[in-house]
Amino acid sequence: MKLEIYIKLQNKKRFIQNYNVFKELYPQHPKMGLYYMVSNKLAKKVDEPWELANYNIFFTSNYVVRSYLNSLADFEIKNSYKEEVLKNALVQIGGLGKPELLEIAVNSTNFDLDSQSIQDKITIINSFVDGKYYKEAFDKVNDFKKEFYRYRNLLHYIYPKYYREEVAKVRKNYILPQSLIYTVMYTESKFDSENIKFGKIGLMGIPEKMIEGKIESYFDPEINIELGSKILKEIYEKHNGMILKTLIEYLYGEKVLKSLNFELDGDLKIETITDEKFQKDIEEIVYTYSFYSAIYN
Repeated sequence: MKLEIYIKLQNKKRFIQNYNVFKELYPQHPKMGLYYMVSNKLAKKVDEPWELANYNIFFTSNYVVRSYLNSLADFEIKNSYKEEVLKNALVQIGGLGKPELLEIAVNSTNFDLDSQSIQDKITIINSFVDGKYYKEAFDKVNDFKKEFYRYRNLLHYIYPKYYREEVAKVRKNYILPQSLIYTVMYTESKFDSENIKFGKIGLMGIPEKMIEGKIESYFDPEINIELGSKILKEIYEKHNGMILKTLIEYLYGEKVLKSLNFELDGDLKIETITDEKFQKDIEEIVYTYSFYSAIYN
């Protein structure tokens, strides 16, 4: 990546030129916080602006995301007769209970959907959401991310709050930040209620060793979110509400958490993580939490 090269070469002019392009095209990129810190230091003319050791991921990511949201305009959503008729037709197809039929419909020329139109993309996503095909809706949004990231009022499609009733119910019992619950679901399952991955089950990735009875019962969103939130609450209280520690222990386990060097405030210097893939994964998790927190709070 060019920005990495310019940091190593300490080329201020080239770095700033490429950074300004990069932040417009890839606001969700896990390295954005790091590049933002370098840019900020260069602008303030501080000593050793290329030194990355003080890049504290949680603070910086939250600051970058909120600044980014404030820089965006809203997309003008149309509610014309055409949009209403189109949406109603797709919702009726979705109501048949087969997401594959809805997929065929949105790809059909019969509905006159414009693949380049953001408005039509919104209509497509809404039809999947209204049918409660959350996994399919989430997968579909991945095709539209580049356009949706440009508008503040479309970011909730990228970072959705699916299973609202189930989440609202458990929050009454466990008093957890909703951004924390949704970050876990986003990371563990991408809202696939039947997810099985690395011995983790369902929406919140319940460890198989903690499951009683049949695994299939934990594909039920209400049961899965209830147990997942209970586990999450125990970890959250254990770390006195420190979000980053809570997320890392829930997602990776206590052993991994103890291998990391945290600051007193619970933040983490990202450059102290030597495993490049793990470093990237942690950055993506923090950015997910930051977007959820900024969009909905």
